[in-house]
Amino acid sequence: MAETKTTICNRALSLIGEDPINSIDDNSDKAARVCKMHFDNTFRKVLEEGQWPEFSCEEPLEKIEYPYYSEQQKYVYKIPEKCVKIIRIYKNYNRKHMPTPEYWDFRYIPTLKGKYIICNADNTAENPDFTITDDTTAQEVLDSKQNQLVCEFVRLIEDFSFVSAKFIEALSAALAASICMDITKNEQRFQMMQQLYLQLKEDALMSKLNEEGEDKMCWEDPLTASRGV
Repeated sequence: MAETKTTICNRALSLIGEDPINSIDDNSDKAARVCKMHFDNTFRKVLEEGQWPEFSCEEPLEKIEYPYYSEQQKYVYKIPEKCVKIIRIYKNYNRKHMPTPEYWDFRYIPTLKGKYIICNADNTAENPDFTITDDTTAQEVLDSKQNQLVCEFVRLIEDFSFVSAKFIEALSAALAASICMDITKNEQRFQMMQQLYLQLKEDALMSKLNEEGEDKMCWEDPLTASRGV
């Protein structure tokens, strides 16, 4: 069965000894209302507290015309939709090598009534000779933007079908801790859920590190490795 917000809520409710809900959007059910109130914030918290490759993505930044703050903060860009945290910002022409991070920061701009990315790099130049055809891939379109700023960031998602089982377990325990006091008023159970979340989060993060190590070994050139390069 594919994981959804509702199934994750039911995992959390089971951990604190409560009955399952029919839907996270069922406003007639107190448990569903509490789960919905806490879900997105708890999800963000878990994403912020670890490196989760399955949630990272890359998008070109959209520039906003606005007077710059300083020499190091000349340009203003929109924050990508559903961005939880930014990993790095770099010029697109560096993507095939080791990307060189650009200086950036967040700023609330009162006249624009919102939070934006302030960066020292521009992204105006594009390749004028590039033409999109039926065979053009998304990567080729991105590569054509020679001076495009690319943002690698962690995104809040709605589809949990591709997410690892260990992450689901950690998120369920985090949600159980978040909803426990509102539903059970049981301080001891709340503390147990907090500890369970920390254990499952560490287990999931270690599993990711091991997977990355195995992937690196699989792709490593034996001749290069034997030379210690």
